[in-house]
Amino acid sequence: MFGVGFTELLVIFTLMLVLFGPEKLPELARQLGKIMGELRKHSDGLRREFYNSVYSPAEELRTRTRLLERELTTSVPAPKPQASAVPPEGVPPEGVPPEGVEPQTISAEQPPKSSSDDGTKH
Repeated sequence: MFGVGFTELLVIFTLMLVLFGPEKLPELARQLGKIMGELRKHSDGLRREFYNSVYSPAEELRTRTRLLERELTTSVPAPKPQASAVPPEGVPPEGVPPEGVEPQTISAEQPPKSSSDDGTKH
């Protein structure tokens, strides 16, 4: 208790007995007990007030957050895996012709040649 051992308490009790006398000592102990009770009652009130102003709202917020998190996880489906930006091996990227094939350029001025066109006019 407060780092005070039995011998220290005995010395304090003996000093109080010598200073105040056996008649006054019970009255002093009663007053000290009342003061300690009041102190404990006020400190409990402060502790309760602190808890109500800090911990209760924090716990309420934590509960709301958990409920919202559950709602979100149950109402929103899991995202589908996205296609990777890198094509699989052996497949050329989009817009790049495969090896050995010449890219065709089509201009607005000249219509594309068809296989029946041999370059002669009829």
